[in-house]
Amino acid sequence: MTTHAACVAEPTQTGFPGQVFSGDRYALTDFVGIDLADLLELCTYNPLDDFVIASGSVVEGFGNRSSDIDLFVVRELAAPSVECFLYEPKSKRHVDITYVSKEEICQLLQRIRGVQAVPSDWVSLQRAAFPDIDIYHRLLIGVSLTDPLGDDWRKYKFCRRSVGREIAYQSIVAGRARWIDAVGAFLDGQREHAAYVARVAFEHSVDAYAALNGETNPSPKWRWARLQRLAASGRDQLQIFQFFREAAGLTPRLSLEDLLRYAGTVLSEAQALLTRGHLHGLDPLTDPCARYEPVGEFDYILRMVENGEVIAQRYG
Repeated sequence: MTTHAACVAEPTQTGFPGQVFSGDRYALTDFVGIDLADLLELCTYNPLDDFVIASGSVVEGFGNRSSDIDLFVVRELAAPSVECFLYEPKSKRHVDITYVSKEEICQLLQRIRGVQAVPSDWVSLQRAAFPDIDIYHRLLIGVSLTDPLGDDWRKYKFCRRSVGREIAYQSIVAGRARWIDAVGAFLDGQREHAAYVARVAFEHSVDAYAALNGETNPSPKWRWARLQRLAASGRDQLQIFQFFREAAGLTPRLSLEDLLRYAGTVLSEAQALLTRGHLHGLDPLTDPCARYEPVGEFDYILRMVENGEVIAQRYG
């Protein structure tokens, strides 16, 4: 039997965060300490027609010894979505079971398509709801525990690029608006308010950047783990995790001025990555905020960009 350790590379000494689980169903149930039959017994499903998909933090590589086991029962028959929460005594874990229909999954795939759009249209794009993005990501990384007759889970074309674009669109639009607010508050001497809003803008910016680099878990609670894994894998070209630790750690050490400059730069780089497929190559602590690139409907940012140059000259 294949073990989880054989399937998951551990980028840190503690093994956290790991990589998304790449083993089969038996390796997964072995890792969480429960027989496959016992896990399936908790679900109400038709083995001839329905899929049972394991997902959540355990599959994501973010889990720990007390993490829940998340299951999705994808049923042939249409019915309202239902969620239940059970306790499995052998593994000493809770099991969160969500029942959805195959029709709902097909509709979900239509709602999140990651269509390409020019920046001037981003604000008007129809945005997917957070629950849709969350379920899409969970099913994207899920491990199928059953094999219904005449059906194949792989036919449901979940695409990491599609959900990554969806997260990036929403995060960049929200981040740019917060960044403008933060710069305005800073220039009016409202430093504490500016610091708070700049922190929010920075979080939006790193969510966009991480999603475009394959870290598509949308939950804020896993932001640290997403960035840590991004850094450990060598994909963090902007060294975001280092600055995130300084901005959000137990003892924040990043100045307000650097936070404003860095949030603006990451937003610009995420926008470049989304629209052009490559980074600008900006240096977040030496390039002025004026390098933050406004386009399309966001031309009014130019006024704030000019103020950003003042920030860079004053504190750079």
